[in-house]
Amino acid sequence: MNRRIRLDGWLMWLLGRRANRLAVWRKAGLSWRPGCRHTALIAASHLLISEENEMRPIVIGLAALSVLASSPVCAAVVKNHPAVTPYAGSVATRRDDDGFKSYALVTAVNEKGKSDEEVLQTLKVSGNLIRFSYENPKDRSAHEIYTNYREGLEKGGFQILYACIEKECGPSHATSRWGRVTGLRFFSPEMRYIAAKGSK
Repeated sequence: MNRRIRLDGWLMWLLGRRANRLAVWRKAGLSWRPGCRHTALIAASHLLISEENEMRPIVIGLAALSVLASSPVCAAVVKNHPAVTPYAGSVATRRDDDGFKSYALVTAVNEKGKSDEEVLQTLKVSGNLIRFSYENPKDRSAHEIYTNYREGLEKGGFQILYACIEKECGPSHATSRWGRVTGLRFFSPEMRYIAAKGSK
């Protein structure tokens, strides 16, 4: 059934110094197809959007990771999601449709916790998961890109729910917890994360 798209639900974005991966959660309205493939892995990041029919909250998470490997720019055109404008100079290189899944959006870090659930407090969201990859400008730092997205969210009327930079995101041994809880595979000391809520 065709429906007018509303950005309802949750959105999370994790990005890297030169590359970021995004994943979109949706329930209706958007139609996505798998994009081209990389010949090498790059720092992963995610954009997740869950679009509800009644409620209209959007939660965005943003983190920065170092580049692990380079990737050629994809020849296929990858359509950006209207909720977030990519960083100037970033080029969309990949899109993957993972189907309907649940996802744990981290909203707080408790360094004194012992289990994964105690250290990383989360908000559970579900929907059709789609991941995007972007190649970011070589001469821009992870923090500059992170700051640009955060300022854009705030100017767009989003409410910041949680944010952390580097060690604020947990001790070094907590990086494996991020992987187990969120499914992320790549981390670095430059990690940044932000969760925000909007009503657009």
